[in-house]
Amino acid sequence: MDCLICRYSIKDIINLLYETISKYAIVSLDSILNEWYWWIFDSLSFDYLVKIMDCFLFEGQKIFYRVSLALAQQFSRYIELIEECELIDEYFFNALRSESLKVDNHSIHQFCQSSANLDSIDKLMKVSFNIRNLKRSTIKEYYSKEENKRKNFTKYDKNHNKALASIENNQKSSPTRIYLNEAMTSVLSHANLCSIWNWIPQRLSICTPNMLFTTQENGTSLNTLFNVLDELEYCLIVIKTFENEIFGAFCAGDWNERKNPKTLFFGTGETFLFTLSPEKSVFKWVGLKQETKSNQEMFIRVNANKISIGGGSREGLVIKSNLLEGETNQCDTFANEPLCRTKKEKLKYIF
Repeated sequence: MDCLICRYSIKDIINLLYETISKYAIVSLDSILNEWYWWIFDSLSFDYLVKIMDCFLFEGQKIFYRVSLALAQQFSRYIELIEECELIDEYFFNALRSESLKVDNHSIHQFCQSSANLDSIDKLMKVSFNIRNLKRSTIKEYYSKEENKRKNFTKYDKNHNKALASIENNQKSSPTRIYLNEAMTSVLSHANLCSIWNWIPQRLSICTPNMLFTTQENGTSLNTLFNVLDELEYCLIVIKTFENEIFGAFCAGDWNERKNPKTLFFGTGETFLFTLSPEKSVFKWVGLKQETKSNQEMFIRVNANKISIGGGSREGLVIKSNLLEGETNQCDTFANEPLCRTKKEKLKYIF
């Protein structure tokens, strides 16, 4: 979703920049903007990153959008210089001509790797902070706009589906380093957690996981688990059975919504199911690739007896109130296979 926020920002805030990049794009604009995090974290030198992360501590994630827009703005200016000054010394432009200029998903990345192309870090930050109308409320509005599209099950066009596939391919090929505390290693290997981190939304992949609940340490009270979940918007539930099968769910949504008597299901289309052992598989919401029916929008359901993730004709993953028993079936929301060999299982660990 972050690439879509970046696209909205470029189009709404710096319209000319959007048009310039689109003019020479040989791939979808979404595919280009999927790389926007890497313009910063993979392309910029260390001294730039120090300053940016320093600002992040005060500004939050908004600074990343500002810097990425400033970098895109500089890249656009570079293109305009080529257009306007083609007759100037070939050495200055390395004999590059606008008719041969092609912008793909690596172009801005490569542009940012050369410090000769960039303003000084102080000037870059000044340009970033001078971008108008990029407030937290604006970013929240963009998120809400895109989330509403997903909740309303708008049919995504082919270019967007290609962008989603591009995100998945990029994540699969990108190495991930994640800190695992001692308690986590009782269920997850580093390789397994890396697999999950490559499946979660890209904007969250820079976060470090914290283990907040485990049946080994916190017992088997559903209310105790709810006390933890009610504070969260995103959480990872991992289950290990006595047969050493490992599977679970990534849940996106405000768990406090379970307290609303009018709410039967809650959550968003970023929720998914997965298996890690004996095989690794991920089952994402079917609405990311097709128009959906009402029985395919059932993400999370909670009552006094169980937690259910995925619904429709059957429930994808069920955790009983004693946190010792569970059930898994194929469900309409994720079109998943049962997550373990025996559909009804005794649970060894939950965290």
